[in-house]
This record gives sequence, C-alpha cells and structure tokens, in this order.
Amino acid sequence: LRPGAKKERLERRNAEEEERRKRLVAADEVYIQELTASGVLRPCPKCKVQMEKNAGCMHMKCTRCKHDFWWCCGRPYSTPHSVYSACN
Repeated sequence: LRPGAKKERLERRNAEEEERRKRLVAADEVYIQELTASGVLRPCPKCKVQMEKNAGCMHMKCTRCKHDFWWCCGRPYSTPHSVYSACN
C-alpha cells in the first residue's frame, strides 16, 4: 500500500456513509410529510412532538408532555366536546 491509502479509504467510506445517511433522512422527511398530509400524524398542541393516531377514540395524551387533548380539533380534553359533533 502506498502511504496515505488507508486514510483515503477511510475518508471515502465516511463520505459514502454520510451520503447514505442524508438520503435516509430525506426519505424519512418525505414520509413524515405524507403521513401529516393524510392526517395520520399531527403535532401535540402543547409541545409540538409528532403523534400518530391509528385507532381508538378522539382522546389523546402526549407521551412527552402528558397533555390531554381532542385529536379531531386539538382543544384540551377538559373542554366539553361531543364526539358526534363536528370539530370546528
């Protein structure tokens, strides 16, 4: 091996891994945007962490900040609400 070949290989491998990481992050961002647009993901009204709703009633509790809220409108869960009324 010529001098510096090992260092060049390591730098090339690191650059390739960084490019792969960037592609994965970009793909994840697109996927999150699609889930948000479809209504599957929404931010917690209090701390803004992304939350997923896949089944169940409209009552949600954020796992990060413990905020209770209505999924359909984002109002606090303590707010009187009828599950049969439209969230406006």
